[in-house]
Amino acid sequence: MKIITKNLSFVLSTVLLTAISFSSCKKSSSDDGTTTPSDSEYGIFVRAGNPSGDYIIPVSSLTSGTATLSGNGAEVTSVLSYSGFAKNGYYYGLRDSKLSKFKLQNNQLVSVAAVPFSLVSSMGSPIWVDDNTMLILGSGTANGEVKLLYALVNAAGESLSLTKTGEVTLTTLPAGYSAFTMGNYQLRNGKLYVEYSFDSGWSVATPSGSYLSTMDYPAFTNITTDRDARSTAPGGTIGYQPSAFTGESGDIYVMNMPGVRMGNYPTLPTIISRIKSGATTFDKDYVFDISATAGQHAYGMWYLGNGKALIKTERKSLISTWADYSNYVFDYYIVDVNTKSAKHLDIPLHAGALLGNVVIENGKAYIANQSETAGNYVWEYDPATDKLTQGLKVQDGLQFVLRLDKIK
Repeated sequence: MKIITKNLSFVLSTVLLTAISFSSCKKSSSDDGTTTPSDSEYGIFVRAGNPSGDYIIPVSSLTSGTATLSGNGAEVTSVLSYSGFAKNGYYYGLRDSKLSKFKLQNNQLVSVAAVPFSLVSSMGSPIWVDDNTMLILGSGTANGEVKLLYALVNAAGESLSLTKTGEVTLTTLPAGYSAFTMGNYQLRNGKLYVEYSFDSGWSVATPSGSYLSTMDYPAFTNITTDRDARSTAPGGTIGYQPSAFTGESGDIYVMNMPGVRMGNYPTLPTIISRIKSGATTFDKDYVFDISATAGQHAYGMWYLGNGKALIKTERKSLISTWADYSNYVFDYYIVDVNTKSAKHLDIPLHAGALLGNVVIENGKAYIANQSETAGNYVWEYDPATDKLTQGLKVQDGLQFVLRLDKIK
């Protein structure tokens, strides 16, 4: 996995409260079907303009209407990256060694609270222990040794504070590698599951195999470790997209993504592995080979329920250079981890691999798709009826549709 990590120590201090507003365009009328921020439940994170800037377009519906930057949208270029995320009416993001909390208000992204934070330069997908408590994990150096570092964050109301930090010693790094690539975090029945491999920058491919360390939570003790040589490069190491879930039976499913855009070990397959309910090791009798079933490497996995998930795959025939991964070369599939089957969705090719452009709500997938020829739309997929429906129209002419979030 190729993600830059930082040598660090946690910087602890009191919460810094700020009230910085970022200018945006005027609020628009909904007479023409466009959305307005006053009743928005969702946010579409886009990149547009020359020079380019990042914006969040608030929308109230994903199934109808039009989302446009004309008279609408909050510019967030200097304060929030698309690795940020939304929860319970707020956006969260890590920038300049500071964890910040924002809210969308009158077409502005308003700072609510911030706290000094030096975990990683790009925050992975956090675990929400409950509605008010966030668990952030990452790789970093403590006392001269690369370790798993963690922070518990109180995010109740408009507050933000670190309540606990610590470190966990894992497997020794092999020669030539400088960091753990950690992801696919899951919390189940008092156990924390962390999958990882090793990393040393884009020029060094992730070595074969992935590791699973399991520990008691919240003590972070009683650590056991298992290795799986069938693939490498766990997903979920950055906040762009998830790649693991816990099913209704308590089984955990994790995706390893060795494709060039992630693990840079493309001779190994993209696979979904399983940790059975109550177990602390990989189920060596289970493997779902996505590369063989869908014919491609995959990036990201969003759980729909009943064993079904949405994944994004690269179309190899359209990729010959690194730059191609930013082009319209990505498909969507519905996979079933019970039957180990995959079904292609008839959605126009999408641009960008590591993008959190999907929201799962009420068992349905909402996909903010950017197409070169067929326009930008949010597509709704309902697994109960196996029906795909074109919904909200998103403004054309954008550089990227980077994220789709449920804000509240």
